[in-house]
Amino acid sequence: MTQGEVGDSFYVVDSGELSVTVDGVVRRHRMGPGDGFGEIALICEMPRTATVTATTTARLLRVSAEDFLSTVVPNARGARLARTLAEARLRSDEHPDALTPDWEL
Repeated sequence: MTQGEVGDSFYVVDSGELSVTVDGVVRRHRMGPGDGFGEIALICEMPRTATVTATTTARLLRVSAEDFLSTVVPNARGARLARTLAEARLRSDEHPDALTPDWEL
């Protein structure tokens, strides 16, 4: 996933490790199994805000924008959680590692 591109999917890490960079600066050294990313572009209807790169062999589960939004948006609690997470990730400069919730998938 590359910063600035149009988002068409949400991803969940099934195995492996990934890192997150914003404007070429590493923002999060490790994402691992259970972590999700890509929701900001889908929820806020904006280009991708970060680049996510595999640092080991990784397996990702892809959820299309249509499936993600049709599941999250009609559910009021899910929509609030997703919007809150997206807004927190957009604001955070100091503690990006603290922004991945315990996803209940």
